[in-house]
Amino acid sequence: MAKRGELTALLRYRRAQVDPVDAGLPRRGGRGRRAAGLSQAQVAQLLFRTERWYGQFERGGIDAPPPQLLEDVARVLRMNEQERASLYLYALGQEPPDRSAGGPQDDPAHDTPAGLSWAGLLDDVSPHPVAVTDVAWTVVAHNRGFAAFHRALVGERAGEGTPDGFNLLHWQLLCEEARERQLLGWEAEWARSAAARLRYSLARHPNNRRLRRIEREVLADPRAEAVYRECAHTFEPERHSHPIRLDGWGSGRLAILSMRPYSVSRTWLNIMVLEPEPEPAQPGVAGA
Repeated sequence: MAKRGELTALLRYRRAQVDPVDAGLPRRGGRGRRAAGLSQAQVAQLLFRTERWYGQFERGGIDAPPPQLLEDVARVLRMNEQERASLYLYALGQEPPDRSAGGPQDDPAHDTPAGLSWAGLLDDVSPHPVAVTDVAWTVVAHNRGFAAFHRALVGERAGEGTPDGFNLLHWQLLCEEARERQLLGWEAEWARSAAARLRYSLARHPNNRRLRRIEREVLADPRAEAVYRECAHTFEPERHSHPIRLDGWGSGRLAILSMRPYSVSRTWLNIMVLEPEPEPAQPGVAGA
């Protein structure tokens, strides 16, 4: 069954981002204003479907839409790979075919993340902080750089534990220290993409208890709940960075580059790239 609320929110969000003129259609008009994005009727026209049919699809009322139709929708609404994957998850409850391989992705049940040894490997991967997380974004392995990064995150609470078990989504959405001091511009810069990642992860792993617990905490927190309900589909481009300030590290912009190791799709490899804030220019001596 389609996840109707999530599907509707995703499709409405994407419609609003596409300029009808860029799609070869007249811009929508109205009394004294211009409506943003494509209308349902315009999307239906581009899909060669009736407006009634598309309206029903957008409400999640079409059971088991064919994959080719979803590909057409993703193309018309100019979805990136994350949005395309969410479209399949919300409409069909499964991952999309892998475009690069030309076939469906492997069944996650066949993954063997426990069989891959990370000991000593991550320090060779990158001088930047690196953490391996499970599907719920909980750290299961890390390098020395991430251990130092984690100490800067928890500050005086550093004695509370090692980075193993630290959850990146919980930190970004619910940690008060992060929201007030560390993650600058929290709501606009950090929370929206973290909320989108939580919804996507839940759609892919609906029975994961850690993800469900984080969602319950988010819904019980007024600040996080407002962002989660309103901004669930703000997917960020590759290497998008956000402003951050950490004790001992200073201020700058942090990009978290997340990727799946080959054949181990139930883990994520996360590389933290911190670009320090430029030092203020020092007054120089003329002619020096």
